[in-house]
Amino acid sequence: MAKRVVAMFAVAATVLWAGQVQAQEQAEAPTGGPTFTEGVRPSGMGLAYTGVATGASAIFHNPGGIASRMMYQVEGTYEYNPAGSVLNASIVDSKTNPDIAAGVSYSYFFGRGDYSNSSGHSARLAVALPVLPERISVGLAGRYLNVHVEDVQVVHTVTVDAGILFRATDRIQIGVAGQNLVDVCDRDDLCGSVAPTTIAGGLSFGDESSFMLAADGGIDLTSDPEEVQPFFEVGAEYFAGGTVPIRLGFQRQQFSDQNFLTGGLGVRLQTAGLDGGFRMDLNDTDNFYANGSVSIYF
Repeated sequence: MAKRVVAMFAVAATVLWAGQVQAQEQAEAPTGGPTFTEGVRPSGMGLAYTGVATGASAIFHNPGGIASRMMYQVEGTYEYNPAGSVLNASIVDSKTNPDIAAGVSYSYFFGRGDYSNSSGHSARLAVALPVLPERISVGLAGRYLNVHVEDVQVVHTVTVDAGILFRATDRIQIGVAGQNLVDVCDRDDLCGSVAPTTIAGGLSFGDESSFMLAADGGIDLTSDPEEVQPFFEVGAEYFAGGTVPIRLGFQRQQFSDQNFLTGGLGVRLQTAGLDGGFRMDLNDTDNFYANGSVSIYF
């Protein structure tokens, strides 16, 4: 176990160093850029997922969660957002080796309209350890980003995520996670919103077969170069008949002064699942996200 922990931190140190070096190579480009999916289930729950952190979506929100339950999941996702579309494929495996869990995710963004000449790649590789099986798990994820806005490369670097998930009781979980801990952008006016550095804490109450309530709170350290910006997210999920998840959520982003209403539906079977969701800016309904995913469980 000690060797695995040392290896994880060695990988993290390498990623941090490489990110600092490559971040210096960014070029100037017009303001704006791609956004990448953060998972269909979290999207329907207001993105309040730091304390839930199960399945493939844990890769995006709290890598510690991929070791919290025995699972082998393959998921494909499509997302429509205001700037374009995203295709994603993710795999998480905590069954093959109970002592260490791993997950991998790749997203491709292709622009539309004003962003028709924009594109982006985001790849994550996550590793997690069940430090105290069924109770505490910790994880690290390396992330590769390559983003072009109007055919100009604004981000080409690597960064790192880290997280821990603590199951206090059978229905209460607490999570803490840091995202994009290497600031990938030297010019916030050009690419600061692509992958901001955030620290979040989350609390969830419920289970994976009847209902789930979740709340996240955190801070955005890099989107605003002048000051730290808070954000808050809440979500709920109810399993109708034990197989149809119905989701509702709310998200507040202080930096952009946006309030999002979110929701979603799905079908969850023993070996497969279908999910759909949306996020809508209450101040500007044209700022609308819709997504869908297909999952297979082994």
